[in-house]
Amino acid sequence: MQKGNLKDIHINEKLTEEQKNRLMKLVEEYQDIFSDMPRVTHLIEQRIHLTTQEPIRSKAYKLPYHLTEAVDKEIHELLRLGFIEPCNGSAYASPIVVLQKRDSDQIRLCVDYEKLNAASL
Repeated sequence: MQKGNLKDIHINEKLTEEQKNRLMKLVEEYQDIFSDMPRVTHLIEQRIHLTTQEPIRSKAYKLPYHLTEAVDKEIHELLRLGFIEPCNGSAYASPIVVLQKRDSDQIRLCVDYEKLNAASL
């Protein structure tokens, strides 16, 4: 996971000095929403209503061997941050999709919820 900061922000050179200063002041004031670190909100809880009582389960996709270390590292970081938790024996399962970030050796983990979405109201 990236852990960028305000120094990593690139400002368009065409802006005037006053515009650049105003922009940086705004970014500093609201730096928590400009962070590349994901966060959890407790402001809302989502419930998924399904059209079936049968559990939605998809098989895992094959993971390219050269990405296994990066995926393990990302999963451990997500566990450490508390964004995901271990689950043993759930009747529901959706496969992860691993995307390589453009011009980088970093990855992004996504989940394919196609079957779950199809059974959602």
